[in-house]
Amino acid sequence: MALGATSAITSPMLRCRETALPFEQRTGLVATVAPEVSEIDTPEGIDDRVTWLRTLMAGEWQGSTHSFNDWRGTMLDFVAGLPDQTVVFSHFVAINALVGMIGADPRVVVFRPGHCSVTKLVRANGALSVAEYGSESATRVL
Repeated sequence: MALGATSAITSPMLRCRETALPFEQRTGLVATVAPEVSEIDTPEGIDDRVTWLRTLMAGEWQGSTHSFNDWRGTMLDFVAGLPDQTVVFSHFVAINALVGMIGADPRVVVFRPGHCSVTKLVRANGALSVAEYGSESATRVL
């Protein structure tokens, strides 16, 4: 199996499920759909997601007009509870939220993971850390 993976998780959003498909075909694993690793939701009352997301991504979590602590904490707890060798297909902001929480980095954008990049987490003494950030690329919010 690729990467020594023993299980796979994917966001319910179509683009992650499509990205997971070749992995599933190659490994024979079927990715479990998990809303805990989905992309950040647009808060109620926001009509222009693009402008809101650009503003959010330029700042820090605590400077946001909405609290995303529950979303971030739920995602971290979920990922921390996964078995070793689990592959997770997720999204730009979600990946940044996760590695930011792991590294206590307050920025919304810690790095700019490219499409299909692989960020590796490891567990030592029960705690997750970032072993390797995925390849980066310029990401535009459309």
